[in-house]
Amino acid sequence: MKTNILKLAAVLLLLAGIFSSCEKKVCQCEDLPNCHLDENLTVYAWTESEKRYYYAFDEKIFLDIDPSRVVVRFDKRCFAEVQTFLQKNTQIQHIELGEHYNYLILTMKNPNMDIRALRKEFSKQTGVKSVNPMYKLAENSVHFEIRATDEIVVQFKENVSQQQIDEIHKKFCVDVKKITRLYQLLSVHIKFDPLEVANAYQTSGLVNYCHPNFISYSVTY
Repeated sequence: MKTNILKLAAVLLLLAGIFSSCEKKVCQCEDLPNCHLDENLTVYAWTESEKRYYYAFDEKIFLDIDPSRVVVRFDKRCFAEVQTFLQKNTQIQHIELGEHYNYLILTMKNPNMDIRALRKEFSKQTGVKSVNPMYKLAENSVHFEIRATDEIVVQFKENVSQQQIDEIHKKFCVDVKKITRLYQLLSVHIKFDPLEVANAYQTSGLVNYCHPNFISYSVTY
């Protein structure tokens, strides 16, 4: 029987080869998806008592939120501008540059931060792609730090039409970054939560699987 660790490992395989455009030195706004962004859209309905989770196929994998840290994904071409913007923010206590140099880990002074308010504030800065909580997962005495980015991975069912695919992409205002025989790699708009969007795809009845494209590290406490 597959363990949660194996399922977690299965959804963390798609990071290589997606940063080929990072050699450009000029900070430019990336093209947004050609859709109407409905900021009031209820993407995925969490109940008050529910922990955060994502789907590994049809199984919910529950996550804990690190109350004091935030993961910010950015365009490498805009690193200087993003760094200057964040250094001016008085809510931030410490900034750490993540591996691969395309995301930052922020330690906040206030552990009860409003992540939606941060998304709204940080979205004003060119080059910021996503703002998400740092998640944690413990399994069989192994602890993981789960770093969400702007990306989700989806495989549609064989009987799903291109029109249905286009419609759900437009509904959630995603940008299709890559299409292979096995999956599509999507970028979620900064004003949406990629965990919520991935779960909405998973429960739509159109997909075999959909999950965030996490960056994960085992840690020792």
